[in-house]
Amino acid sequence: MKVTIVIPIYKDWTTLELCIGSLINYCPKDVRVLLVNDCSEEADYLEEKINSKISGHVQFEYFRNDKNLGFVKTCNRAVFELDKTDNDILLLNSDTEVTENFLSELYTILHAQNQHGVVCPRSNNATLLTFPIFEHAEIDTYSKEEQIQLFVQTSKLLPRFHVIPTAVGFCMLIKRSLIVNFGLFDEVYDKGYHEENDFCMRISQYGYSIICANHALVLHYESKSFGLKEKSVRDKKNDKILKKRYPYYEDSIQEYFRVGAPPLEPFINVLIGKPKLLFCLYEAKAHFDGTTIYGLRLLEAFYKLYKDKYHITVLARKNVIRFHKLDKLYPVLIEHDQVESNYTLIFSPSQIFTWEHWMIHLKCGLNSMFTLQDIITLRSPQLLSGSQSLKRIFYNSIKYANGVICISNFVKQDVQAYFSSVEISNIEPKVKVIHHGVNKKNTDSGSEEEHDLFKDYVLVIGNHYKHKSLELVYEVLSKSDLVKNFVFFGFIPAFKYQSNFKFIASGNLSSAFIHSLYKNAESIIFPSQYEGFGLPIIESLSYGKRLLLFNNAINREVLSTVNTELASNARLFEYFSEIPDLLSNGHTEVKTIGSFTYRSWTDVAIETEAFVQSILSKPVDTTIIEEKSVLLNTLADINASFISKLIFSPTGKKIKKIIKYSQLILIYKVYKSIKNRFKM
Repeated sequence: MKVTIVIPIYKDWTTLELCIGSLINYCPKDVRVLLVNDCSEEADYLEEKINSKISGHVQFEYFRNDKNLGFVKTCNRAVFELDKTDNDILLLNSDTEVTENFLSELYTILHAQNQHGVVCPRSNNATLLTFPIFEHAEIDTYSKEEQIQLFVQTSKLLPRFHVIPTAVGFCMLIKRSLIVNFGLFDEVYDKGYHEENDFCMRISQYGYSIICANHALVLHYESKSFGLKEKSVRDKKNDKILKKRYPYYEDSIQEYFRVGAPPLEPFINVLIGKPKLLFCLYEAKAHFDGTTIYGLRLLEAFYKLYKDKYHITVLARKNVIRFHKLDKLYPVLIEHDQVESNYTLIFSPSQIFTWEHWMIHLKCGLNSMFTLQDIITLRSPQLLSGSQSLKRIFYNSIKYANGVICISNFVKQDVQAYFSSVEISNIEPKVKVIHHGVNKKNTDSGSEEEHDLFKDYVLVIGNHYKHKSLELVYEVLSKSDLVKNFVFFGFIPAFKYQSNFKFIASGNLSSAFIHSLYKNAESIIFPSQYEGFGLPIIESLSYGKRLLLFNNAINREVLSTVNTELASNARLFEYFSEIPDLLSNGHTEVKTIGSFTYRSWTDVAIETEAFVQSILSKPVDTTIIEEKSVLLNTLADINASFISKLIFSPTGKKIKKIIKYSQLILIYKVYKSIKNRFKM
């Protein structure tokens, strides 16, 4: 291996001793190591210690400058005067500690391609070479052994090497030919700071790239050779020189942090230790509906069982947090527009209805999992109107998910049938059917809330959507001769109605009030044409009520999940005209089996967690991670281009005349905030 290692020395024997010791252990014996003492006030002391340490190790050579030259001139002297070989040069700081096979990996990558000019290893402390580069504050507390273990466990998931905008001077292997042709460090940088960036910018103009070797590790301790004040002064002065010469330098660094690092890199931290789980209540509302109740009850059971197994963070909108008092129940909580961390898995107990919701999964989750309640929005042109992109959102959320919960076999089959003409690769293995649960109760459980409804009534359950069919039921019953009282929950007609009908809008109702609705009903009608599960079926049977259901696949499936005797309390109808007869004489006997039991939310949580574990136990699919990254960056570029064109287009100029300049600045700040949040 044709390499000469150059180590400029100034102060701090503690870190230098670690450096020399690690080179004795891990540096190939045919590699020349030059130790150059730059004559600080500790020069004599260091000389004695160095000579003692390298005694008997012939590959090490010690030199001493006649006077203090500074870092830049010391490097140049070593390369051009002390080393007369044509070896490649490894510049190594004295406050480093190398690890096994570091140099063979650097050397192999340097010569893997003609345009590789400089190669640097990963480190625990080296700006853009820090491993991992994002969110590494936690590893500052790791011991050396823990840092090495983190690297060993996860670095091989990254590509062997990738291009970076500049080197970090703590450890950089340079091709000798580039030094001969273009020189080394410009001595205008005096005693140091930014000289390596200048060199990299210089050679990159000729098409030579700076390379990061992701499978090589060199620890960096930052010695106390210079005080913070002196470092700051040098950095500020030399930074001006660098940016004047290379105005594009700063942009290249920012662009690297935006899109240049390996796509898996932001998730390195979440690959070890206790998994970080984001329980994403993005679609929850500040009232009670099916989606919200499902998410809240599953969260409650899941958190109770697994709060010690996972770092669980809950995401919700501010009004949802306030309405459901989530901040009183869960200690770790973020609002939906403050997602900054990355997570081992993001789980939304709901469908993904918006691009912003999907982007949270795409950008911040190593793994993505969500629940599909149904696809009625896609089946109904009325619901899909104005939301044609929803089809693409559903498609992408399924395609890039690691796991999809369907709340019934019907939903699973319906999704597969709907997307049959569109290829969604490997959908079958990622889908798990997990039925709903209910809170265990009987007809006497739970507190009630007084209401001024009828004493005896038929309860009709649904909402204002057409497929819930409440309007059709009302038309039939209002024209019938039945002498009964009716309460419609979730529907209010637009025209005048008879006195034996009362209507309640769904939404901001207490659980106690809903409990009283079920308990005091004579019988219940659930006429929905389309459901993902039909939880009101279970709720109705749990109160021992007679139940009328539309005869469809999902209602038959839900009935099959309860006790056969209890299921006989339900009657299925094909035509709405059958309802009056079934109420009057076709459905009189009610069978009871004592206290009603059904699968609880604890059961749902246990099955959900098992699904989570099955996802996390699989090897990381780096191909999918890279594909997601390309998609994210493309979307970011399109958004940036669109906003730029809008601002500077004739239309944008007209807008500027209409709105105040301060408002335009505000819009730009909002855009920047969104851009930063998604690291676009």
